[in-house]
Amino acid sequence: MADSSSQTKTEQVVDHFFRHESGRVISHLSSQFGTAHLEEAEDAVQEALIKAMQTWPFSVVPKNPSGWILTVARNKMIDNLRRKQKVVNKEDEEIYRIAESGDTSKMSDVELEDFLKDDVLKMMFACCDPALSVESQIILTLRILCGLGTPEVARALLKKDEAVAKAYTRAKGKLKEIQMKPELPSKDQVKERLAVILKVLYLLFNEGYKSSTGDDLIKKDLCLESMRLNKILCDSPFGEISEINALMALMCFHSSRFEARIGSEGELLNLEDQDRSKWNAELIETGSYYFHRSYRKEVFETMTEYHIQAAMAGLHCRAKDYESTDWEQLLQLYDLQLASRPSPLVELNRLVVFGKVHGIQSAYKELVKLEGQPFLSNYYLFYAVKADFLLKLDSAESAIENYEKAMTLVENLAEKMFFQKKIDWLKSPVQA
Repeated sequence: MADSSSQTKTEQVVDHFFRHESGRVISHLSSQFGTAHLEEAEDAVQEALIKAMQTWPFSVVPKNPSGWILTVARNKMIDNLRRKQKVVNKEDEEIYRIAESGDTSKMSDVELEDFLKDDVLKMMFACCDPALSVESQIILTLRILCGLGTPEVARALLKKDEAVAKAYTRAKGKLKEIQMKPELPSKDQVKERLAVILKVLYLLFNEGYKSSTGDDLIKKDLCLESMRLNKILCDSPFGEISEINALMALMCFHSSRFEARIGSEGELLNLEDQDRSKWNAELIETGSYYFHRSYRKEVFETMTEYHIQAAMAGLHCRAKDYESTDWEQLLQLYDLQLASRPSPLVELNRLVVFGKVHGIQSAYKELVKLEGQPFLSNYYLFYAVKADFLLKLDSAESAIENYEKAMTLVENLAEKMFFQKKIDWLKSPVQA
């Protein structure tokens, strides 16, 4: 009988694998058997995870759990396909023979990483085949390679769970029709598919960096997964492409502030209140490396959204303290962003910086002009920014009303706590 500690350890390992490794195993199986058998690959991985849950608590967790599950999943897939009489010719039989020949459970972690890296890269581009709609490409990549469940994908795309589930089923059906084996694309095909891949990694990172729902503001595992996948792109034959490096820089700059964003009681800390000694200097340095790499004249073609956002994040990382931030340069970058990608959210974020350069009174006048826009009228940060401006304009009662409105619209618990603390502080006898 397994003890509770063994069971807990097994659950932790399997949970980690499902989030971080399942996409790699599915990618490998798809590379061997083709996307026509994607559903069978998913089932085989699921069966391998169930077997791990059933057997590991009663024995020792393998030294290389990823290799163990990869080997078990591959064997199960071969058995399942044969049972369904999918073998119809000698070519299929040869595929199975090759698949049976390797035992990855005996590989070291380093060997396994090298073994799977190319398969993941190939699967990225397979999920973004132009024969699929852009939405299907995004959903496939988030579900297969990033390990997101249907509810998480739905939140990232602002869609209903049922719609995402149906779209995922249709996308897998389309891949089955194409019947391809994932492979590295030509240079022309890379450009065609890269925009969707980077958008997916950006969405994944954002969901982790500022989780839209739940108790935790940050889901580091999602951020690290998006960075791992982007690093595979950076190290690939296409790694010199400018926007790949710009996105990596953006991720590194943001990740450097992880430890400073949450207070001792789990509350959100604004940039102004963060302890900058907790910022990760190594990640900032790495971000700077990728940022400069993105601008090398031999690869740079045009400034993208990732370049602009990375430049903004880099300015914050280089500032010794909040007040010494180069607000004027930051405002110029927001102006550039607004010109290239007009949106109410960019306008809102820009006004925070605008207030630093031109004063809160001027910023508030501009903010009032945005009231009534459909998106912002139901967006919690609009009321949070408005409350901040009103507080600085000595309108405490109106500030409280707007913080309370923001609380009703936000779903994340850490942010609710943040607004509640603001309200409690403003209502305290000291302030009164």
